[in-house]
Amino acid sequence: MDIHKNARLTPRGREHMVNMVLGGQTPKAVGEAVGVCPRTVKKWVERFQAEGLAGLQDRSSPTSVEATQRWTVSNMSTSIIAVRAGYGYAWLPEYKIRDELEAEVLKPLTQRDGGDRYVELYLVFADRDGAGPGTLRLAQIIRETVAAACTKEKKNRKT
Repeated sequence: MDIHKNARLTPRGREHMVNMVLGGQTPKAVGEAVGVCPRTVKKWVERFQAEGLAGLQDRSSPTSVEATQRWTVSNMSTSIIAVRAGYGYAWLPEYKIRDELEAEVLKPLTQRDGGDRYVELYLVFADRDGAGPGTLRLAQIIRETVAAACTKEKKNRKT
C-alpha cells in the first residue's frame, strides 16, 4: 500500500480518527490522542462526510516538488548560502533575507495558486513544571495570538 510521504496517518488511521469524533469526542481530544492538530481532524471528518471512505484515501500533492536530489541543511545561514549560490531554492523567512532581496541577489517566488504556505507548529515545553514566568507568559501570548488569527481567518473565509 502506498502511503502519501507526508501523511501522519494511514487511511485506516483516519477512519479510526473520524469514528472517534462521530462517537462524541472533540476534535481537540482526538487530535491530541493521534498526534495531529484539531484542524486536521476536522478536515478528515469533513472529507468523510462529503465523500465517505473514499475521502480518507491519500491524495497527490500537486504543490509538492518532486526532485531526484534533495539537500538538507541544518543551519539557516548554510541554506541562504546555497540558495545564493544557485544550488536550488528554499522556503526562507523574509526577515532573514531582507538584504538579499533589496540587493536583488534573491527574489521571491510566487506560489502556483498564489496562496500562502502554512505549516503546523507545536509549542513544546521540555519541563513545563520548571518553566519560568517569562516562558509561561510567552506561551500564553502565542496561544492568544494564534487563537485570534484563527478566529479572524474563519471570519474571512465565511465572507
